[in-house]
Amino acid sequence: MRSSIYPYDNMITEDGFVWAVSKKNDALQAVVVFEDVSQRFLDEMAEEPVDFIMRSRLCQLGLDCELTNIDRPPGTTHRLEVTVTLGSARGQVADAVLEFVSRNHDKIRLGKLFMLARKRRLNYEQILQNVYTSSTPLIEANELHRGPGDCIVIPVDHIEYEYYTKSLPSADQLRYLLNQGTRRDLDFFRHTHHREVPLLVAPGGWVLSQMPLFRVREHFAYIAGLTLGGEIVPELRHASARLFDPLSYNETNTRQMIEVFNTSDREVRFDGVAIEVYRPERRRCSIQIPATIRMSELVAAKSELAGWMDRTLVGTSLANGKRVKHAAFIVDASELEKIEEIKYTTISDATVRARDRGDLRLKDCPEFDLLEEIQQGYIRATGFLLSYYFPRWDICSKIDMSCDKVAALIFRKASQRNDPFFSEFDISRLKNFYNLGVRCLWLRGDQVTEYVMRDDCGFFMPSDLIERFQAATFFACYGSSAVVDEETIAELPAFFGQLRELFGEIGVVTGGGPRLMEAVNRKAQEAGILSASSALSTEFTENPQALNNFSDVFMYFDEYCRHVRQKNFSIARFPIFFPGGVGTLEEVGIELCNLKLGIHQNAPYIFVGSEYWKPILDFLQQAVREKMVGEKLLTNVHLVDSLEEAVNVYRGFILSPARLA
Repeated sequence: MRSSIYPYDNMITEDGFVWAVSKKNDALQAVVVFEDVSQRFLDEMAEEPVDFIMRSRLCQLGLDCELTNIDRPPGTTHRLEVTVTLGSARGQVADAVLEFVSRNHDKIRLGKLFMLARKRRLNYEQILQNVYTSSTPLIEANELHRGPGDCIVIPVDHIEYEYYTKSLPSADQLRYLLNQGTRRDLDFFRHTHHREVPLLVAPGGWVLSQMPLFRVREHFAYIAGLTLGGEIVPELRHASARLFDPLSYNETNTRQMIEVFNTSDREVRFDGVAIEVYRPERRRCSIQIPATIRMSELVAAKSELAGWMDRTLVGTSLANGKRVKHAAFIVDASELEKIEEIKYTTISDATVRARDRGDLRLKDCPEFDLLEEIQQGYIRATGFLLSYYFPRWDICSKIDMSCDKVAALIFRKASQRNDPFFSEFDISRLKNFYNLGVRCLWLRGDQVTEYVMRDDCGFFMPSDLIERFQAATFFACYGSSAVVDEETIAELPAFFGQLRELFGEIGVVTGGGPRLMEAVNRKAQEAGILSASSALSTEFTENPQALNNFSDVFMYFDEYCRHVRQKNFSIARFPIFFPGGVGTLEEVGIELCNLKLGIHQNAPYIFVGSEYWKPILDFLQQAVREKMVGEKLLTNVHLVDSLEEAVNVYRGFILSPARLA
């Protein structure tokens, strides 16, 4: 049996799937299959009553459900087959949903089984103690009353929802809403009315209202009935989503939906909800396996991780140009198959978002609810935040505040607007996450790469290269993206071999473009040395294919990051300038200026092609004569006509580095 994501498996099951549907008068009779029911639940089922809890989104669309029978098929171990009767409250939306379920029931998750364990039910005094003496109160409401037995009565809100009848959901929209949608999604099809309390329900009518609820924490709140003046109204029946589950509770929304159905032939009023509160046998706790061990298990099947994120977190079309994006928080690899149940959803306007990445409100970010739950203490386990896109800049501060619980941020795309290039805000946040100990993993295709910093320079790379990256001596290779000297390229393999003999572990870093840069990266890979690149999106706007793919260590910067990107070349101890254009000329100036200001250490600055670079040497000599720069700057500049000459320069530097001081 697979391990459950629910730590309360003695009280509640995971969702069951509709297996078969048949007509029963104006209703449907459905068989719901529950696989992998925990042994603890099965052992206690014989002694404690069990109720079927329909998923709230089905009830909010107007469906009602009544448990008929629970059967444990012979020859099975952890399987239950539950028979329920599905009905439709009055309304075109509810009728459309019921008709859809009758024809397309395959893979629809209908609800859970909940155990009403008497030994774990709180009495009225215990509930009040949690309300008024706890530092984090169980219930937060303006008024509380004692109801029948040990129930507590919470007043309803004066809001009533109605569905638009002129724009019924399509079949595709219903399929999405039933399996993935959230309350925000439902708001595309309904509107609110303010009503006076007590609320009135017409004969045979259905009302979708709200009530203020509470910080459920580790408790379950089970609705025992609807009340008027503290007494239960027998004609009113609460639809089957009558459980407030701490695993799905959302701290950012302090209102809970109430679905009410009038079974009588007269008008009935109600003003409150009678609730029973249950405490589970064991509470959610931090998983004690170190995050590093769980991380290695998570990324071991890297193609599976990428596949699950693509299937469940990628943006999907919904309606009217809207897009849906998701995030999830998991604590180990076994939860990958449960992402459908634990992900969070946001709908936004695709056209607006394509134009401006920052148009959405902070609370519309799919990561927001998850991070809020962490900060409020509802998620106590240290785990991994999965987000299809690298989180936008204003959500990152919440990740900072949750860094004790977020062991790693895992994402598939660097940007919604300009993938694979990171913005200046992204670069800043990546560095901040690294310093806070939040690992950032980028799944590019099926490859898992991790963000690593050295000398304030950040790159993504496979985890098995991190140790080599931190130890290597890097050479920055600048040159043209338009032309390349084949004779020079032919010298590179021998050149890299000689540098390795001189310096040990080495690597090269380029601008990630074509021609000279691509040749250097490709030859470095072939020679078995670290091949790094820092690419700028502007250089590849017209021809994205020009971005070379011969780098094991890489970072991609968007068009506004030219000078931020240049900082990444500081990882190199030794710059080498091959013939290039104005971009290479700019890099010559930056490197020489860093040397003059003492930002970089003294080192040989190699210029390959003495005839090509002679004007640079003439300029520097003139600047020295005019007292514009110090004479010692010239001792660092070396014009060579072959890479063999460059090796001799490095050899001399190693034997006598003080001569460049």
